[in-house]
Amino acid sequence: MAEPDASRLPSLAMADIMIGLSAILLVIVAALSTQAAQLASAALQSSAEAEARIARAARAHADQSGDPVLVAGAAGLSLVTPSGISAIPLDAIATWTPPPLPAAPLLIVGPRGLEADFLLGPALARAGVAQVQRLRVAGACDRLRRDAAGGLRCE
Repeated sequence: MAEPDASRLPSLAMADIMIGLSAILLVIVAALSTQAAQLASAALQSSAEAEARIARAARAHADQSGDPVLVAGAAGLSLVTPSGISAIPLDAIATWTPPPLPAAPLLIVGPRGLEADFLLGPALARAGVAQVQRLRVAGACDRLRRDAAGGLRCE
């Protein structure tokens, strides 16, 4: 009977170690991906709540000032007027023709509204709007207030 080749034994041991490490890494990646999915879900939910609160603050500001307010969110753009809210989907913003707006309308950019803000620029330029009061909001906003310098801030 032939004896096993001693030169092959270290390679078999290394293969066993690599397979064991791969299994451990697989378990770690699976645990981290589950936590990442839960965190992403919580972030989306809080972002949706923040956008709803921003819409309420915009409605209160439009009712008080009488001027329309544009709100850029994840789903698109909302035109908030004292008479109601018009929703413009994200894919329709580039071809949207805005109604008559003040010289410098207020645009509130929500936490996930950067794309809608970007797409809105050409539509406003076609409507003759040269300047926009842009208020970027990173989280929830319950009301809009003017500061001492006359600018708007979100509280």
